[in-house]
Amino acid sequence: MEALELLEIIASGETTKVQLKSDVNNVISIAQEMVAFTNTKGGLILIGVDDKTGNILELTFQDIQRINNLLATAAHDHVKSPIIISTETVTVNEKRVIVVTVPEGTDKPHTDKDGVVWVKNGSDKRKVISKEELSRLLQSSGNLYAEERLIQHSSLDDFDWEKFKKFYEEKYKEPADKEEISKYLSNLRIGENNKLNVAGALLFGKNLQKLTPAFFINAIWFWGNDIAETEYRSSENIIGTLDILYHRGFDFVLSKLQKVQSGQSFNSLGKSEIPEIVITELLVNALIHRDYFINDSIKLFVFENRIEIISPGKLPNSLTEEQIKKGVRRSRNNIIASLAPDLLEYRGAGSGIVRAISIYPDITLINEQEKERFIAIIKRPEVKTEPQITMSSSSNIERQLIALKTGIPHDIFVKGGFDYYDTIFHIRYPKTAFGKRISLALKDATGQSVSQTIELKDGGEVSFQFSGDIESSNLNRNFGFLQLVAQEDLNIEIWSEVMEGGFL
Repeated sequence: MEALELLEIIASGETTKVQLKSDVNNVISIAQEMVAFTNTKGGLILIGVDDKTGNILELTFQDIQRINNLLATAAHDHVKSPIIISTETVTVNEKRVIVVTVPEGTDKPHTDKDGVVWVKNGSDKRKVISKEELSRLLQSSGNLYAEERLIQHSSLDDFDWEKFKKFYEEKYKEPADKEEISKYLSNLRIGENNKLNVAGALLFGKNLQKLTPAFFINAIWFWGNDIAETEYRSSENIIGTLDILYHRGFDFVLSKLQKVQSGQSFNSLGKSEIPEIVITELLVNALIHRDYFINDSIKLFVFENRIEIISPGKLPNSLTEEQIKKGVRRSRNNIIASLAPDLLEYRGAGSGIVRAISIYPDITLINEQEKERFIAIIKRPEVKTEPQITMSSSSNIERQLIALKTGIPHDIFVKGGFDYYDTIFHIRYPKTAFGKRISLALKDATGQSVSQTIELKDGGEVSFQFSGDIESSNLNRNFGFLQLVAQEDLNIEIWSEVMEGGFL
């Protein structure tokens, strides 16, 4: 290290990666500093510098010899597992400073001679006492993986054999024998001793509320753009195996997005404002690569101007947002990553975030190390549309004004849904709309829909019910939206009338 570089480091003061020491006399104390550095990101200990003023002190030749011997003893005898440090003496204005480089550990968690685990906490150090933090230190060194933790209260009764059988035979093209369950658990690393591990439960478990109660999706649809809003349009705790979490999470987001025509035919319901593959890749990424040492849910938030997917756990192994964008991958859940795509049945190329950003660049990635979470923010496009109209639970006729813009769909959110068998819709329109046509569709929360085209005949008012063989369809009777699409600018009124036995 050059003298100028050393002076710049000293001028910046103590940090997570730099410690200043005027002298070293206590082997136990300096060993604890080394443990803290090696359990975190490594760093530098500068000896011969006043930690209060940053002034360089005078170290004699004898001081340098004594300190180097003490450092070697500390690194070898007082750090468990031992670490290899490097030292050099840098001269600044005829005064010497010992620069000690402590590497990041490869066998975390390292401890001091008494078995205490230390980590850096800003410029200071602290003891590690929680099991979760110790587990993550083990994981970072490759000595323990969250997905391989056995669930002690699990048994083979919690294993969905039929689901596994279908998966196994489709993936490996050979029959599965129920008598060999124990062998399958061990060979695929999804369990041991007739117990499921975390990966096994998330892939093939029966009762996830019992097995992994903290690993679910907390999905919320907000009215505006403020996360502090206390009233939601809708919210859902999605519980289940990874394939259930994926499909229901995907449906939750997609059902809240606008549809755009994008040059499609008039009667088409259009494409999602955000490409579906973008939602798929980012949601799959969150489910597969989240930190399963952290007992918390994935947050799936839909706002007016964005979608946020928040995964528990910061990026692993010093990975950065920029590296992620360039395709650098370091999986913390190798078992789940290898088996889940077959269960999720998604058609992504496996390139995850890189694929999503290449298709839809308006994605921001945030790695919050202190809060230990990773956030993907998808900006929603600015769709020129009127505010959504809420129909209240009432049997009275309601009139709401909708300004339909050219080729832009309008979703009218219906609180509580409505029964499409019993609802009559009325439309009133001006003379300028005579002879025009509009397309209307009822859409449920899963994206299923039934549509109808209405001609606005002379007279200024028309009434209709949805027709066709809808009784035999798979539509959920409690719909979430009424969607309208117009070929050109129109100003109309639409209201609903519930026949006896129906509800809004």
